[in-house]
Amino acid sequence: MIITEISEQKKKGRYNLFIDDAFYSGIDEEVIVINKLKVGQDLTKEQLEEIVVQSEKRRAFEKLIDMISRKLCCEKEIFDKLIKKGFNSDGIRLAIDLAKDYGYIDDLTYAKSFVQSNKNKSVRELKNKLLFKGVKKSIIEEAVSEISAEDENDNAWFLAQKYMKNKSFDKKTFANLYNFLARKGFDNAVCMNVIHKFKIDLDD
Repeated sequence: MIITEISEQKKKGRYNLFIDDAFYSGIDEEVIVINKLKVGQDLTKEQLEEIVVQSEKRRAFEKLIDMISRKLCCEKEIFDKLIKKGFNSDGIRLAIDLAKDYGYIDDLTYAKSFVQSNKNKSVRELKNKLLFKGVKKSIIEEAVSEISAEDENDNAWFLAQKYMKNKSFDKKTFANLYNFLARKGFDNAVCMNVIHKFKIDLDD
């Protein structure tokens, strides 16, 4: 497979690579220099694929850094976003591995930050949201491990007070409150503790 043309793109530092007179791929200038690519050079299919992955790794890493400078993301979020932007999956994985080596991506740090910034949610809801984002179960368990039973009750009480604002304190409302808290991920004991607390306040 012969390189028949290497032409500069409009985007600075990017080039079009033509193999056997047909466009093969866009690649970075540095990858061209590192691999000493030139017109007339004969390369195997495996060598060409590796060159493209090298280029994709560089581009994906640059985009990755831009993404995490704007917002903390977990590994799967970054992978999915880069896939949507058209990056090669092998290049993305290499870029993510490099970012993890540098400490730029750390799902435990992400999960702990997510828990801290989503206070007043139940442990179950936090776990479900983090699972949906692609964080591993073992990491999620560690991230929520510092949430105590007292914290869980306090969170449920906070949400219940907001829910009960301007509502009647009657049997039907308390039943709706129970269902509301259950949908938020609080277990039966927590839901009943909250309702019991309201009834005590009502009695007083």
